[in-house]
Amino acid sequence: CKRALLQEAMKERKVLTKLKEKKQESHRKEVLLDTEKILDDIANRQI
Repeated sequence: CKRALLQEAMKERKVLTKLKEKKQESHRKEVLLDTEKILDDIANRQI
């Protein structure tokens, strides 16, 4: 019985870590987009 609970906990943990990774990935993309915007702004100012 304890073993089944442990397996369930491990499954949920895996799902949570996957969700976290997805969130980090999307956050990283947002940061990259922001950086590109800032670089574009700087480039536009220099022209």
